[in-house]
Amino acid sequence: MKEEQKTANKLRGELVQLRDDLMSKSTQLEELSKKLKISLFTGDVKEAINQHSNVAEAAEKQLIEVDEQNNKLKETTEAKLKEQEKRIKDLEEQCSELQGELSVYTDGQEAVNIGMRKMEIAQLQITKDLVEAKKKLDAAKLEIKTLQENLQAAENKYAHEMMLHSNDLETLTTIKEELTKTVD
Repeated sequence: MKEEQKTANKLRGELVQLRDDLMSKSTQLEELSKKLKISLFTGDVKEAINQHSNVAEAAEKQLIEVDEQNNKLKETTEAKLKEQEKRIKDLEEQCSELQGELSVYTDGQEAVNIGMRKMEIAQLQITKDLVEAKKKLDAAKLEIKTLQENLQAAENKYAHEMMLHSNDLETLTTIKEELTKTVD
């Protein structure tokens, strides 16, 4: 049980780290976007286009990294879920075996009473273990859902940023064409 809590804490820590990384990458992306906008007004248009392209590539690489980390965490969580489901199945089989053992103790009242008491204790423990395993399973499912929502939000933000960058590139291309026409 301590090991399962330790694993859950580790997964939560990894989730917090992934969120921190995402926030850091978002901040870096915003800073680079600001620098790009400043360079558009003060610098060479071609240089600004290159910087804008670099920003977009960096943002895409960062999003891919976050997605890979999320996939690894998801695989780990799914493995833990399967392990919990196996434990539940094993506990159910153990309960079934204990019930079978109880039926053997029908030779005498004392043997039956002792067997029933053992069975009750075992059933209480199994029930407790099943409830605990169910809670952990539900928590893991909720964590996966949260991770998926966070990933979707990051993908939506990335898509929005790429759309904005695309609009900026179109504007830069138009300006470049106008400058070229003016120079000619």
